[in-house]
Amino acid sequence: MDEVDGRPITDVVGFFRRLEVPEGCRKELLWGEILISPGPDRVHDDIVASVADQLPHERRHRPRTSGVPSPREGSEPQPPVPQPLVAFFKGLEVPEGYKAELLRGEIVLSAGPGVVPHRGVRRGEDRTPEGCWEHLRFEDAGTPEEASEPQPDLVVLERGAGPASGRLVPSEAVMMLVEVVSRTSVDRDHRVKRNIYAAGRVPAYLIIDPAMARCVLLTEPTGTGDNADYAVQRTARFGAPMPLGLLGVQLDTTAFQTLSDVRPHSRP
Repeated sequence: MDEVDGRPITDVVGFFRRLEVPEGCRKELLWGEILISPGPDRVHDDIVASVADQLPHERRHRPRTSGVPSPREGSEPQPPVPQPLVAFFKGLEVPEGYKAELLRGEIVLSAGPGVVPHRGVRRGEDRTPEGCWEHLRFEDAGTPEEASEPQPDLVVLERGAGPASGRLVPSEAVMMLVEVVSRTSVDRDHRVKRNIYAAGRVPAYLIIDPAMARCVLLTEPTGTGDNADYAVQRTARFGAPMPLGLLGVQLDTTAFQTLSDVRPHSRP
């Protein structure tokens, strides 16, 4: 495969091959995106070993992550290593046209939005009221007690509520976060970021999904950590208005474009 979403991935392949990750971590190149995650824990490694042991010896190949002992080399589970990843993330320089996000102790490098998602963000921004709200595009949103620094497509906050400097906007200053789903971000936008934003007590999370031609508005965050979620979910098809009660507007979705040749999904 030479491109994703109409964009060449040659440069990111070279970047991936040269990328050195922290000891004990592993890197994967998946459909033009780079995932950097902690090495497997004892349970994961034990299951892989069990399966491998049941296969013909001459046919099995079990790649190991550097610096992570196998079950036979250590008796204790291997702990996750988010802190080295946090430091690595903060100093990471990504290829032009890509963005890096820290999501629950994993780093995801993905291509910037394509034409359809970009237009969705632009129109969503144009339809939120000016004066008492600020729009920040592609700013990192930090959540308390989380090894996460996602990069939403659009951040909406009360004017003057954000930090005076720096790229990180604390979640307590945010009124609404907006993500526009791309071909490769369905699970992250609908599941991972939903959980992270709810844990950060972000009042409203709007998912604009060109793959399914609908908007999903999530409000009233509840729970903590992995159990966090939004108690209220409202859906509107493209072409119908999406009420944004916290902002006092009806989002006009009539001009939102859809992604063609994308397999339908069951999220949210």
